[in-house]
Amino acid sequence: MLNPRENSETLGQQPTVQLAAANAQLRAEIAELRRSQEVLRESERRFRAIFDGAYQFVGLLDPEGIVLEVNDPTLRFAGVARDELVGRPFWDASWWGRSPDTRERVKTAIREAAQGKFVRYEVEVQGHEDRVATVDFSLKPVSDDSGHVVFLVPEARDITERKRTEEEIRATESRFRNLVEQSLVGIYIIEEGRPFYVNPKVAEIFGYTQQEMTSANSMFAFVVEEDREKVAQNLTDFVRGETRSIQYAFHGRRKDGRIIDIEALGNKTEMDGSPAVIGTLLDVTARKRGEEAMIHLASIVESSDDGIIGMTLDGTIMSWNDGAERIYGYSDPEVLGNNISMLAPSNLPDEVVQLLERVRNGGRVEQYETVRVKKDGQRIDVSLTLSPIQAPSGEILGVSKIVRDITEQKRAKEEVERSLSLLRATLEATSNGILVVDQEGKIVSYNHRFLELWHIPEWVIETRSDEEALRFVLDQVKDPDAYVAKVRELYTQPDAESSDVLEFKDGRVFERYSQPQRIGERSVGRVWSFRDVTKRVRAEEALRQSEERLQLVARASNDVIRDWDVVTGTERWNDSAHKVFRLPAQKMGRAVEWWCDQIHPEDREKIVAGIHRVINGVGEFWSDEYRFRRGDDSYATVFDRAYVVRNEVGEPVRV
Repeated sequence: MLNPRENSETLGQQPTVQLAAANAQLRAEIAELRRSQEVLRESERRFRAIFDGAYQFVGLLDPEGIVLEVNDPTLRFAGVARDELVGRPFWDASWWGRSPDTRERVKTAIREAAQGKFVRYEVEVQGHEDRVATVDFSLKPVSDDSGHVVFLVPEARDITERKRTEEEIRATESRFRNLVEQSLVGIYIIEEGRPFYVNPKVAEIFGYTQQEMTSANSMFAFVVEEDREKVAQNLTDFVRGETRSIQYAFHGRRKDGRIIDIEALGNKTEMDGSPAVIGTLLDVTARKRGEEAMIHLASIVESSDDGIIGMTLDGTIMSWNDGAERIYGYSDPEVLGNNISMLAPSNLPDEVVQLLERVRNGGRVEQYETVRVKKDGQRIDVSLTLSPIQAPSGEILGVSKIVRDITEQKRAKEEVERSLSLLRATLEATSNGILVVDQEGKIVSYNHRFLELWHIPEWVIETRSDEEALRFVLDQVKDPDAYVAKVRELYTQPDAESSDVLEFKDGRVFERYSQPQRIGERSVGRVWSFRDVTKRVRAEEALRQSEERLQLVARASNDVIRDWDVVTGTERWNDSAHKVFRLPAQKMGRAVEWWCDQIHPEDREKIVAGIHRVINGVGEFWSDEYRFRRGDDSYATVFDRAYVVRNEVGEPVRV
């Protein structure tokens, strides 16, 4: 059993032990907290490094579209500081300033994303120093565990170069296809012994359709039996060999059974990884008439509106047709033997060399647009096509150049673009609401004034459906049946014109005009014009009521009342004027000068000057006393009071 002293010491040590344990636990928690904070700071540093190091534009929004964060590439593109964006609506960012439609589309995207929808579309944005870029824009919702959207993540990837490349590829493919389809030379592709493609010329040579030829199981269906083995062996050796091109001849059989002589050129290519042959072929059955054909061809060249020029590989001009002379102004003797570079402007010294080099390497230059200089020094826009001139062996002997003067074409295109720009600006500047609908009932054009007048939301007009817009506006007019009937009537009469007045349930009044849209003499649609004349109609009604009241007052009053139209200088007198001044109605003057002439000569200058001071100043009231001549040449002393009516800009209109 412990004695009292030992018991007391034991009790005194217990709090000290507990306190030490609590301190130890607290230090451990503090250390853990510091480790957690360091981990968090490291995580934030990594996030910021990734966020700001991304090549694409990235941000963070709240569900209302308020910017919470943006990365550095976004700031650099826009040329703004972070605090200029954070805390503000995303759609107010400067890069959406290309058009009001762009901002509205962003607002719509935010609303959709806030409801959990992933939004993505391509759009043009405007950056620092008016840089314009096409971006692949997306808006991704981020939800919490309960499924509520808590953040929106906008991302944009710059695809300007990709879009430009795609457009160039499409244009190149289109030019190539047009060239192939319109070529006077047969062009073909053979894959695994069967015709994969033939152009219209090949089909014409053999008398088949293109589909009939490409549906054949083997190209040998168009080769006479005795030549099939020879052609097959030539093609096999060619595909397996190291040469890139081959020239071969065979006897072909047309659909009508006629035998023809064919000469073909081929180059190696690949189709989906398999070897193939692409080339051209000619029907040379009439080669014995070659001289005649050459004369005919020369005639075509000389009569062509295009310039056709033959050159050596270094650009020395060897042939020059009449079309080239018309385009450049030089005759044959002035250019033959000279280098083609004589036609290039001084600011393009290397262009000719580069184009010739491409042809020397076996390539072609297709519809290359550039500038050349005529004999008189005038610069013109031209389209050039350069092709190699080859010997039957495939050796390139020279260069064929086709030149087309496209100066007027480009000028006409620019004029059309200017006209369209002016038309759009005029359309938007007019106070009338304009709607243009084609014959299929599709909306092809409208101005924003039309949307304002009819309170039509963007989503309705974006459907491009006249029926959709019509359903939306019917609830606004007093007589929807009459409105629809008039529209239906005009759509059944494409050449009819119409004008009428529309009354709205809210009291507004519109004038509606409609006339056909024509191209030449052909009606292609209908133009609707709506003008809000509510104020005018109300003003006319107020004026009518005012005139009625004035007439009643004038008839009931024994005083003389006159109404002076300041704009026209005419006056009207009430019936009391005839009695007071003893003048019949036909002798009462209608011009204000008559009133001045009736004032006593001693009073006239003062009275006329006084009333004009009020009229030409800013006052509203005038009064004075003067003597006025009666019909019997006596004078009546009158006290005259006047009120000046002014228009909205303060100009006097009536007294």
